[in-house]
Amino acid sequence: MIIDEFNECRSNIGYDLQKISSKVSFTANMWISTISSEAYLGLTIHYIDQNWVLQRFLFNIIPFKVRHTGINMAAAITNVLNEFNLAGKALALTTDNESAITYI
Repeated sequence: MIIDEFNECRSNIGYDLQKISSKVSFTANMWISTISSEAYLGLTIHYIDQNWVLQRFLFNIIPFKVRHTGINMAAAITNVLNEFNLAGKALALTTDNESAITYI
């Protein structure tokens, strides 16, 4: 149920993002459950809207079932940017200093 609601919101967000004329920036963070060892890559988007107000929100949560290498993380992020036609608008990506994610 939560995933369905997330996907519906994500579709609406995708429509809104197409209207952005400015560049966008992202933050990325890999999270691994200590209980189940499931991994997720969270992406937050940041941009300035037409009224010069900073907008930011959780953009995507990617279940990570492959090895946590920089190449795999870069591929996952690139896929999301391409899915929402944001690759040409991407200005910056900020990450923590986890060893694999610094590859990006």
